[in-house]
Amino acid sequence: MKKDIQDETLIALRDSGHSTRQIEKVTGISKSVIAKRLKHLAPTETTDIFKEHKADILAQKQRQLLMSAKDLSPKEQRDIAVAFGVYADKEDRIRGLNPDVKPLIIINQVKLSEDKVS
Repeated sequence: MKKDIQDETLIALRDSGHSTRQIEKVTGISKSVIAKRLKHLAPTETTDIFKEHKADILAQKQRQLLMSAKDLSPKEQRDIAVAFGVYADKEDRIRGLNPDVKPLIIINQVKLSEDKVS
């Protein structure tokens, strides 16, 4: 049997009640490799906590980015603004908000910053 089995296949076999030994027989992948792959795919308590608080974590990351931008060059501030925008879009999607609102705010903040430098 092929050894290039997709992770989804391993998860489906495990979730349907197959043991590692049974999965080994079906897929031709060694038990130790199956166990390692499944271990990294299994949700953990930390994963569940992250999923539950992902939007808040992203919002905190945005605040950290903005605080780090105040003493940077305009180019570095633009880079921070781009990263901020990525985090803002992800946070908005998680919260079910329209992600098209914040980029204008970011552009204005960068523009103001560039005006101060000029």
